[in-house]
Amino acid sequence: MIDVARAIQRVLKDAGLYGGEIDGNIGPRTDASWMMLKSKLRTDTEQPDDRDSPFIFSRPKVLSDAQVENRFGKLNHTENRGSIVPSEKWVKENIVRVRVPAIEGKPLYTEFNHERVSNLGLTMHRLMVEPLTLAMSEIVDRGFHMDILTFDGLYNPRMVRGSKDRLSRHSWGIAIDLNAPWNGLGNRPAAMGAKGSLWRIVPIMEKYGFVWGGRWKRPDAMHFELGEKQ
Repeated sequence: MIDVARAIQRVLKDAGLYGGEIDGNIGPRTDASWMMLKSKLRTDTEQPDDRDSPFIFSRPKVLSDAQVENRFGKLNHTENRGSIVPSEKWVKENIVRVRVPAIEGKPLYTEFNHERVSNLGLTMHRLMVEPLTLAMSEIVDRGFHMDILTFDGLYNPRMVRGSKDRLSRHSWGIAIDLNAPWNGLGNRPAAMGAKGSLWRIVPIMEKYGFVWGGRWKRPDAMHFELGEKQ
């Protein structure tokens, strides 16, 4: 009997799209390679879609607000002219600054900005440190860090856009935005191979527990947030 999973991995490897082992184990790496193949067979205006993938594996799931508070702490805060001000106690207990070499030197918000991410590090929740640094290390090892063209925010206490009472995941420092100019809120993700595309780093981020907003009904393809690993 033909091992379909191994056969697909072999086809992807022969096409130069898969660098993993031909082991029949289907995960984010094989899935991403399949999406690359589908992208090459499409027109430039079409894009990969989850429904195109023959593979089913568990991606991280979005945390509920209650789960976020339980895992990362209740964010006691005050409001000042529309801004969110977390309590000093919560900030002291949870917010840290960590260097992320893969993002250092990247422009802020627009590729033409002379202001760059410094080597002083990024501010984030202490529980974000390990998954983000592991994901970025693998992204660098695979040479995909060149796909990151802009850094567009991480820890930023505020409400969800359009909401007056729901805190953004950025308020906890558990979400990061990348390549915003090419992946605006409500727009389809930049196509595989196009400028600003994040498709190559998506499976790596998902591997380390990040939910990608590019898969949502209302896409937010710049956005990665910590979720619930399955």
